[in-house]
Amino acid sequence: MSISWEEVVAFAVTLPEVAESTSYRTPSLKVAGTLLGRLRTESEGGLALKCSADDKEALLASADPAFYTTSHYDGHNYILVNLDVVDTDGSSSRSPMPGASQPRPGC
Repeated sequence: MSISWEEVVAFAVTLPEVAESTSYRTPSLKVAGTLLGRLRTESEGGLALKCSADDKEALLASADPAFYTTSHYDGHNYILVNLDVVDTDGSSSRSPMPGASQPRPGC
């Protein structure tokens, strides 16, 4: 179970107004010019994905190992996604990645 940045981009650019870009000198995705998510190059890695505060709280409470946060993102509407453990086979309804059977709205 894992997904690459290239697979995330391939899926995301099929959505309206989503384009590959950069943010903080890292690869990113933007919707109509607004940041949707970026590939983190920090030591923890992962994908920083914009979402609502409620969705962030629910994803963290789910105990799904794909979702986490760091103190830097406390108080911000971003969930961190460990691409190495994302469910791509569709067995989890929580995964916002391709192959998920029921993506969560808002993330």
